[in-house]
Amino acid sequence: MKSDYWKNKWQVGDIGFHQKETEPLLVEYFSSLIPSRVLVPLCGKTLDMIWLKSKGWKVVGVELASLACEAFFSENGIRFATRNEMGFTVFEGEEITIWCGDLFELPQVAVTGVGAIYDRAALIALPPEMRLRYVERLSSLAAPSTQMLTLAIEYPQEQVQGPPFSVGAPEIRESYGKSWSAHEVYRAVDPSWSMRNKKFSNVQVVKTAHRMEKQ
Repeated sequence: MKSDYWKNKWQVGDIGFHQKETEPLLVEYFSSLIPSRVLVPLCGKTLDMIWLKSKGWKVVGVELASLACEAFFSENGIRFATRNEMGFTVFEGEEITIWCGDLFELPQVAVTGVGAIYDRAALIALPPEMRLRYVERLSSLAAPSTQMLTLAIEYPQEQVQGPPFSVGAPEIRESYGKSWSAHEVYRAVDPSWSMRNKKFSNVQVVKTAHRMEKQ
């Protein structure tokens, strides 16, 4: 899956994956953590970053599409500046920094001081051949004791072409098991997917959440 695929999604406005409200599971499971810096991979223009900032977190997003980065700041009325660093365009404004570029090339300096990672839809955006690389990259960036919340969905993959892809709990435990402790903390049928994306209209989607800690 090429980076142009996602950039084109933003150019044509095909962003059904964008949620117009704060993710309830983020509120539930991050509220108990002590705010520090939090990494939000493949962040898009998610409003979850606004909630995190409101609770005292310093947000570090990573996003391929510059249109998404610009839309996030402009739609939320946040003044920002940009700079170029190590092949990335870095957007900065009000305790939120978004590194625009390839997550797999993200420099270690970008995650200095990060104590938590919030993955709302990054893992499920990637096909199987890229997911292991993604897990390895996050593991290499994260310091010991880093907390992570990973949200995923499960559905009959043979019935619907991803993305988003079905990523089951066994795959999550196996992929992260070498470097992270992983515990499923939420599982429920999520009818909102059929309302947001017509390709899920005849498919039952189960939403899951895992809390993790880097070993």
